[in-house]
Amino acid sequence: MKILLIRHARAEPRARRTDDSARALTRRGTQRQLECAAGLRGLGCAPELVLHSPWLRAAQTAALLARDGEPVEPHAGLARAPDERLCEELLARGARELWCVGHNPWLAELACLLCGLPREGAAALELKKSGVLWLAGDGRTGEFTVRALLGPRLLRRMPPPG
Repeated sequence: MKILLIRHARAEPRARRTDDSARALTRRGTQRQLECAAGLRGLGCAPELVLHSPWLRAAQTAALLARDGEPVEPHAGLARAPDERLCEELLARGARELWCVGHNPWLAELACLLCGLPREGAAALELKKSGVLWLAGDGRTGEFTVRALLGPRLLRRMPPPG
């Protein structure tokens, strides 16, 4: 099983919104996310399912990542600190390749849980906006490994698919 944990793209500053969950992507964030999505496709990544935090910037990022026909669904667990229950819910989806779009530090903490590492280790995983943590495993919590930590600059430089 492959899980890609993807941080949302660049969003408008917090000062413009009193409700953090309502912050939208910037034009630059949108453009760069499209370039990162092409880079992921160039690596041969293709999700069976894209889950995202219900917060606006994550939903917008997920929409930019998905192609026609790939299911995209909100998941409230991606908008809070992760726990074992979230891991179980994600793994129960049974997708061979699952993409989860959310927020840091929660995505890094989720990676730690899935890999069986202490949550404190999340601080070492610098997940930039539009960055990707690529995990692989047999579908059991605690037994995943980090295959790659891909920054947006690298993703944007990847050759397009085809």
